[in-house]
Amino acid sequence: MTMIDRKFSRRNVLCGMSAGVALGLAARRLQAQTPIVMKLGTQTLNDAQHEWMKIFSRLVESGSNGRIKPELYPGSQLGTAPRMIEGTQFNSIQGFVAPPEFLSGVDSRFEVLGSPGLFKNVDTPTAPFRIPNSIKRSCRSAATRGSRASACSSTLQPSSTPAPR
Repeated sequence: MTMIDRKFSRRNVLCGMSAGVALGLAARRLQAQTPIVMKLGTQTLNDAQHEWMKIFSRLVESGSNGRIKPELYPGSQLGTAPRMIEGTQFNSIQGFVAPPEFLSGVDSRFEVLGSPGLFKNVDTPTAPFRIPNSIKRSCRSAATRGSRASACSSTLQPSSTPAPR
């Protein structure tokens, strides 16, 4: 028997194939057991943003059958707003809940909603978010900077309202 015949004998090939199958099955089983961790952060604690994160995490966990495990970090536990935004851009944080004006450093178009006196009443700023194309447009502006907006709040409040004339 030559050296080549010994390397590729039927026994060696079958042993190699069975070892590969066993490793593949073990890796798949291990992968199925370890959930994917999803870090969600916000600067506030026990308010609407924190409650939204709790509801969202329950929906994600039940929708993924426990495969995705959300971890909530309220109260700036993951850092200040700029650090959490950078964390989402570098994928060390999977979600950041904040007003859109906080993202004005990423794209200046986000600060339009916080302009003083821009809206006449509380219903005016939420009207564009009821139109599906405007939601897509605002989400696209985030995507151009490497981020993805996944939700738009319908509880926007104007930062200031003009005095009645």
